[in-house]
Amino acid sequence: MRDTKPQRYGVWAKTYDRIGDYLHSYDRLQEAYRLFNILPSEVESQRFGGQCGIDLAGVARSTLQDKGKAVSLARDVEMKCATLSDNVIHGRSLNVLGVALIEARQSQEALVYLHRATAMLRDVGDTPNLANAYRFIARVHYKERRVPGALEAMQEAWKLIESSGIANQHIPLEFGKILFSANRDTEAWEYIEIALMKASHIGNRHDVAKALEYMGYGYLRRGDYQNAYGAYEAAAEKYPGTVSVSGEERCKENMARIKRKQANTDVIIGFYRHGYDVDQSLFYPPL
Repeated sequence: MRDTKPQRYGVWAKTYDRIGDYLHSYDRLQEAYRLFNILPSEVESQRFGGQCGIDLAGVARSTLQDKGKAVSLARDVEMKCATLSDNVIHGRSLNVLGVALIEARQSQEALVYLHRATAMLRDVGDTPNLANAYRFIARVHYKERRVPGALEAMQEAWKLIESSGIANQHIPLEFGKILFSANRDTEAWEYIEIALMKASHIGNRHDVAKALEYMGYGYLRRGDYQNAYGAYEAAAEKYPGTVSVSGEERCKENMARIKRKQANTDVIIGFYRHGYDVDQSLFYPPL
């Protein structure tokens, strides 16, 4: 592959993505993908271009408000990757199309692509992306309020990364979220603490903020208002500059409600659950 400029864009984009700076990652990946589409059709170039497309479609679902546009991009990337005779690349593209469909609320079609992805990625031995496929399957079940199915898929994802030593903060973070919904708080805390440690280690502000917000919710579930306030305050400081449009506001609102509760312990106050909870009703801590 003669032109290394697209590769440089791709490397920069992956760095931004790793630390949770999805907006800069999206810009870089767009440029890399555009350049690859005009390069000669060498096998190595096309495969690297396919991976750039996969990364671009993955970031697009977090940065684009128009989820239909994100799905269209993911479909285009999957069709292109299917022509490369490379099941590693194709399996990853099925993964990213599946999760784009989840974001667009097309859960049943998402499952079709994700199950195809698990079969293909297992055959080629791509453990990191196989684990993520199970994570996305768990997300479908969770959004459909099938918590046992979500836990089963998440358990499979966790086993894969634990047995292979893969660094992945997303899986324990989502596992903890689902465990809270299953009222398995002790286990939820274990996974969220693991996620916070991993996200902090790589400097991913968005995932650090999410983990801290989950901890605030976990403290509320115990009726521990003082520590809940501290966790929400720390999360609110981390959310600005990330792709979250409501995380900071949600945390600050809960902080204000905690102060009201501490000022008058007899008043009954409902609190916002974290923004990724399938149950969006207010939460009332134990008396």
